[in-house]
Parts: sequence; C-alpha cells; structure tokens
Amino acid sequence: MHDLYELAMFTRHKLDLDEAKEEEIAFGRAHSKINSILNVLAPYSEQATLNPRETCEFPQDMEGVGGKCLIFDSYEPELASKRFGVMLAIEVFRSEMDYARQHGGQVLIDKLKFHGHYPYSDLEREPVI
Repeated sequence: MHDLYELAMFTRHKLDLDEAKEEEIAFGRAHSKINSILNVLAPYSEQATLNPRETCEFPQDMEGVGGKCLIFDSYEPELASKRFGVMLAIEVFRSEMDYARQHGGQVLIDKLKFHGHYPYSDLEREPVI
C-alpha cells in the first residue's frame, strides 16, 4: 500500500485528442466526464483520505457530477513506482455502489473484473448487480 497516489480513470474509447472536446463523439463524452470527476476529486483528496475498495458519491446538486457514484481501487501497472501508487476511480451504477456498501468493495471489484468491465468507467454496459 502506498501513502501517495496519482488519481486515474480509464475509458474503453480510443484516445483521440482531436475529439476530446467533441461531446457528440463517444471519446469526447468520456473525456469530459473523466475531467469533471477528476477536477472535483483532486481538491477533495487534499482534505480527505481516499482508500481502495471504498465508494464515493457526489451530491445531486453538484454541477456536472451530481449523483455520480464511484469505487476506488489501488491500481498497480507493471512500471509502478515504489514511492507512490495509482488510485483508480471507477464510475459505477448506483445499484453497484449500494451493493459494494453492503457486501464490501472488493466483491464489486471482483464482479467488474469477472464481467470484463474493470478498470473502465464507461457506463455503456449493463450493471453487474
């Protein structure tokens, strides 16, 4: 476990920086959503400790991210640094977040992995719960 983390989110959509600001294109929508979430999480993480396998939800009235649900995980890429880790934020459906709160975050993460949805935040899929 690391004390310092870099926040990260993943999408299945092909990286295309020319389309990053195009909301009508799938990658543009994903890029915008990820930016919105990380721009709120970054300053929040200065005040609060984000832990792997815990959940988070944004208040409904928060502009751009209201009502979004997340689960965190420690992500260890092959070239991970020994000084700091990567804290993965995965957007999940409310039913999945509620399930993680009842049964534990690792159980939900295992289900996301089993169904091939880990580590992606794309909600163009059926919920696993």
